[in-house]
Amino acid sequence: MLPDGLHCSDEFLLDNDYMQAHETCDVTDHSWALGYLLMATGKGEYGDKIERCIFNAGIGSVEERFKALQYFSCLNQVVLDRTSNHCDFLQGDKWLSYRPNPGTECCAGNVNRFMPNYCARMWMKKGRALVAALYGPCEVSIGAGKGKLVIVEETNYPFEDQIRFLFKTDAPKKQKVLFRIPGWCKEATLKYNGEPLDVTPKNGFVAVEKVFASGDLITLDLPSDLQVKDWGKDGQFVEKGPLLYTYGMKGDRRIDETEERSSKDFPAYNIYPDKPFNYAILPEEGLQFEKAPVPTRPWSLEDAPLTVKVKARQVHSWRITRKKVIEPVYNLYTRPWVRERKEGKFTFTPRYPASKKALLSKGLGQKETITLVPYGAAKVRVTVFPKLPKD
Repeated sequence: MLPDGLHCSDEFLLDNDYMQAHETCDVTDHSWALGYLLMATGKGEYGDKIERCIFNAGIGSVEERFKALQYFSCLNQVVLDRTSNHCDFLQGDKWLSYRPNPGTECCAGNVNRFMPNYCARMWMKKGRALVAALYGPCEVSIGAGKGKLVIVEETNYPFEDQIRFLFKTDAPKKQKVLFRIPGWCKEATLKYNGEPLDVTPKNGFVAVEKVFASGDLITLDLPSDLQVKDWGKDGQFVEKGPLLYTYGMKGDRRIDETEERSSKDFPAYNIYPDKPFNYAILPEEGLQFEKAPVPTRPWSLEDAPLTVKVKARQVHSWRITRKKVIEPVYNLYTRPWVRERKEGKFTFTPRYPASKKALLSKGLGQKETITLVPYGAAKVRVTVFPKLPKD
């Protein structure tokens, strides 16, 4: 699995290298399959995987207005134009750029399905018990007539930690409800009308059985820790709860007039970085998590309600990659195809220099503070940062 919750799959399953990509179709197919694993096993860990995949990999692969999408999506992507696909499969093509059709019809159909996959698994049943499996603002009912029980779920999850469940019924009704406690949450609290309840999860769920009356309230708090995790021997990334964080920018967005399927309403973009991207973070100097009121458009770069500030330095040897020739590669990863030799002007998102010598060869910039945002809010982004030597 890559840090954004989806496996590496640019048409073929590969290793977990941070510069490998995944097909946007796989967000839908993976979350769909996970939903059935959740049904079959009753294990909350599959709910954890669904939310991570959709909140990060899914939303990160679609333009903010849902008017363009990627065929391949990557953790680190700062050049997104018609030649920028740095994956081995069809390298130098438009597959990594945001377009109404970035190379195939399947993703344009599938991208509309991943959020319904989430909604379809928000509430489930286990025998007569209701199961709150995935969180978000919604309403669910069980029973009929005077025996009907309605639960109104109020929350800005995943942009807030608390979820509130308000019960409505004409007559008191005995009901068992299971609530998912994500594996990343170590100190969950659950209260019934303000009174604390025991939180001892079994298979990732905690059960509450009460005779509920109208006006009863259950509050679930799911605090999380800000974490910096290693990726391989030379990379690191930042996460908190179900959200991955990234250094993002709007980018210099240009309409690709040569794209046949581009239109005013559904534009095809060539996007380039509009500010420096080549940062190495210094998490040992501390990270500052900041929270603002949740806006109407919480997945937008400008209005992101959750941010992380961290010290960083520019790595001057980390620069955009430009090529005039792409050489053929035969039997790459035993794939059943041959990459043809291409000539032209190709611009790629670069790998960061991995060795200490290469990383420091052109020096480092002065310390400065950069702001990280939730992964889904940034289309031009650096998510896996190089580690600077401790000395």
